[in-house]
Amino acid sequence: MKEHHLEDACLEWLANTGWAIAEGEAVAPGGEMGVRDRWSDVVLAPRLREATIRLNPQLPASDVDAVVMKIAGYGHQSLVDGNRELYDWLRNGVPLECNASDGRREVLRVPVIDTDDHNDLLAVISQ
Repeated sequence: MKEHHLEDACLEWLANTGWAIAEGEAVAPGGEMGVRDRWSDVVLAPRLREATIRLNPQLPASDVDAVVMKIAGYGHQSLVDGNRELYDWLRNGVPLECNASDGRREVLRVPVIDTDDHNDLLAVISQ
């Protein structure tokens, strides 16, 4: 089996489970999807922003931007600890500090993945 056979099988499986498939050029800076400004952008911020708004319609735009920037700009000295923390955010919501109506500070967990499986999933192929 060659690598492209495995990739094709995985893409077919993902497509059959509801994922959208896009060519790498479509998500490239200046590509037709307009989702990356730089090659170093790992997170497709416009798509994450749309999902955050859809899942949290009550959040003000500034909080949505804070959540997107927190994920898109994430960095950690330890790869293992960083992956663990980011996984927690994706699973349990991104922590966002805010002021409660009584003035105390509280931490909200802002979901960015729909646990009811109504997500806009995208697999990008590098061909």
